Amino acid sequence: MRHRFFLVFRDQSGATAFEEEVTDFRALYHDVAFRAICAGARANDGMWGDMLVEPVRREGNLAGVTVRVGDLSRTYGLTVFADQVSELLVRHYAREQRELDEDRPRWEGSTIVRHADVEEEMVRRHASVRRAPYPLIERAQCSVTLPDPEPNGNRVSLLIASRLVADLKEESAASLEEERADFLTGYVVRERGGTASVVVLDRIAADADTTRSLVHFGFSAQTFAAAQRALETRGTDQVIAGWHHSHPPPCGRKCLMAVPACETDNLFFSLADRRVHRSGFNSPYMVALVNGKGGKKRADDPVLRGFGWRNGTIRARTFTVF
Repeated sequence: MRHRFFLVFRDQSGATAFEEEVTDFRALYHDVAFRAICAGARANDGMWGDMLVEPVRREGNLAGVTVRVGDLSRTYGLTVFADQVSELLVRHYAREQRELDEDRPRWEGSTIVRHADVEEEMVRRHASVRRAPYPLIERAQCSVTLPDPEPNGNRVSLLIASRLVADLKEESAASLEEERADFLTGYVVRERGGTASVVVLDRIAADADTTRSLVHFGFSAQTFAAAQRALETRGTDQVIAGWHHSHPPPCGRKCLMAVPACETDNLFFSLADRRVHRSGFNSPYMVALVNGKGGKKRADDPVLRGFGWRNGTIRARTFTVF
């Protein structure tokens, strides 16, 4: 039996208000494969097999999915659909507002059902048989002396060079009227016990073919290509390990006039940020750093927070500065 997966939203009468098929399971594919490679259960050769996504049911309802990559498998709960649910709600809300010019959408207050319709005519969720190997190196191969990763429950620890933290903070503090962004570079280190560390050492400013404002930063395919070319010209063995961007305060530079500093906390990972991370940084080691105004902190003294993949979903991440 083959399967198609849908997010179905029902109104208060139980009727379907709208629905959308879920087709992107790349993060789960990577999670299964990367775990096996870090644990030494698979060679890091890109030959990990096709992906099949199967429903997990409890009492007749969808309770999650099992992702099979070759002869590997892992089961995930419905939280892996959370970002898609939020994005679909926002898109539908905007469309309703444009069409109806109402203050509240017609489906406001409806029950959200995360659901999978199973059809006899199967649609197989397929990942290419051959993929690029992950850029894993052993700790002894790393060109910098690293602290031991902290046992924080993450299979992938995050280590950030102190010089880079200072540089990102300085540039974000100087850019209070529009967002700015960077590609992060460094190493992906295989650790003992089947875990890994992402070591972020440097960055490449995201300047080519971008759009930016006080509340937005837009990448394009040309932005990614330019960053890769810039990395190659450096003649380093570092790889792109994620991205960084800033969140200026809503009032821009005027925020500095408030004494004492207000309680506004602008350190969040928005739906738009999550969309960028899922589409452009979906490998399981990829991380995201956000500089922004912390509560009761001055806007020119930004705070840094981390985000990244954990169990196939984007979560807040702790990190070690060294």
